[in-house]
Amino acid sequence: TVYGITFVVLAPENSIVDRLKDSIKNFDSVLDYRQKTALRTEFDRISQVKEKTGCKLEGIYAINPITKAKVPVYLADFVLNNYGTGAVMAVPCHDQRDYEFAQEFNIPMIQVIEGDCSKSAVEKYDYLALNSKLMNSAEFSGMPVKEAKEKITQMVEKLGYGERKVNYKMQDWSFNRQRYWGEPFPIVFCPKCGVVALNEKDLPLVLPETDDYLPNAKGDSPLSKIDSFVHCKCPKCGGDARRETDTMPNWAGSSWYWLRYIDPHNDKALADYEKLKYWGEADVYLGGTEHITRHVLYAFFWQNFLYEIGAVPSPNPFKRKLGSGLILDSEGKKMSKSSVNGVSPLEVIEKYGADATRLHVHFLAGYEDNSIWTYNGIDGIVNFLDRVWKLQDMIKGDEVSKEHEIELNALLKKVEDDYENVKLNTAISAFMIFIKKIREDGWITKEEFKAFLVALNPLAPHITSELYEIIFKGDILSESFPEYDASKTEKDEIEIPVQVCGKVKGRVFVAKGLSQTEVIEIIKQTGKLSIDFDNLKKVIYVPNKIINFIV
Repeated sequence: TVYGITFVVLAPENSIVDRLKDSIKNFDSVLDYRQKTALRTEFDRISQVKEKTGCKLEGIYAINPITKAKVPVYLADFVLNNYGTGAVMAVPCHDQRDYEFAQEFNIPMIQVIEGDCSKSAVEKYDYLALNSKLMNSAEFSGMPVKEAKEKITQMVEKLGYGERKVNYKMQDWSFNRQRYWGEPFPIVFCPKCGVVALNEKDLPLVLPETDDYLPNAKGDSPLSKIDSFVHCKCPKCGGDARRETDTMPNWAGSSWYWLRYIDPHNDKALADYEKLKYWGEADVYLGGTEHITRHVLYAFFWQNFLYEIGAVPSPNPFKRKLGSGLILDSEGKKMSKSSVNGVSPLEVIEKYGADATRLHVHFLAGYEDNSIWTYNGIDGIVNFLDRVWKLQDMIKGDEVSKEHEIELNALLKKVEDDYENVKLNTAISAFMIFIKKIREDGWITKEEFKAFLVALNPLAPHITSELYEIIFKGDILSESFPEYDASKTEKDEIEIPVQVCGKVKGRVFVAKGLSQTEVIEIIKQTGKLSIDFDNLKKVIYVPNKIINFIV
């Protein structure tokens, strides 16, 4: 698709940008964009669903070596500096990400492969499936894609403009950080036989006991200082040999340990196969998004190896993966010991309490989003918990009331969905809305209070446990999560605003699902709004939302 290049995109961190500093006319804007990009995780940057952002390098252009066309250069956070060269050619008609970027920044598009580009890019899986041909590609126009790809590659290599290369997104598995508690390699080095694996009867190779867990002066593994471990006999010839003293990084053990937890005392297999069928795939993997191309990737490597040798029934270690965002410091930087910019949770807990700290952290942002630490808003969380505590003095009646059943069922449905999708910030918001309603009414029944406490318990375990014990004389953990009635989560009657020429003149209660004619008739019957129905130019009605009279 080289003939379809209409712009070039660089990773914001690319060193080329610094070398071109004096020629970039908007370098202040470039620096500002770089700082904003630094707040995003690698996983977030390459997400296909986020809004496309970028910054044009004013005064800088790239030359297409094949067509000699001059194209603009942009910075964009979806390009990673550690992948390939940190610079990509953009062909918007045949890459959806480039297509959306080009639309956002009004960049021209050149279609070079047959297909419909009117609403989206014609990507690889589209044009290969249709056996499409090239167009607008000089002498290669009319040639099938597969054939043209090889011929254009040969031309580029012949002209010296590039060469074939495969790029991998996975990150290296670091072995350079040697600890005592890594898994030892079951191999020895023999002067006669070379590198020899231990016999199966000698497995597993167990770490020796020691009181010294520090590496030696050269940074070698702590095992290198334990002579009784290092010096051994060769399994093959019986002569003197030396063990490998490096250990695997802790990701090795953490790539499969849950499988052994299923059946830890089994001396015949990794775990009972039937138990693996039931428990083998973890329902949810929770971890930092930076693990996607490291730990998660290697967990799949281990799982697939075990699957191929028949040790496990599934090639997938996890059913679902969720990456947690980072809490950054006030300047948007990652907190770390070396930067001395961390915030101690103990200090926050000491001042505000554990429940308030938990709720505040969850309320800052969604689970998978980064957030900047701030104390702003934590007083509101404390006030919310104070209102929860005072609910015990507002109890009136036992069973769920008609007045509150819609709000309670809607709350339970919302919270259950949010817990399932780890949208804890919006779950907290739902609790706040419910308690506002209760305070307006001035009372809550015993069963409503119980359901409220049990639903809130995962977020605020301490205050809810104490209130439950006071009112219900038991342990809240013995309760099942309250079920909601799906038929009672929405009101049959709704309130819609009535506008005249775009300005709200009043509101009216109507049954859900009414037609425009029915709503107008109800408004007429109320007689509270002075609308000249005989001289209407137009009526705009959005069912269950709003009605606007244009006079």
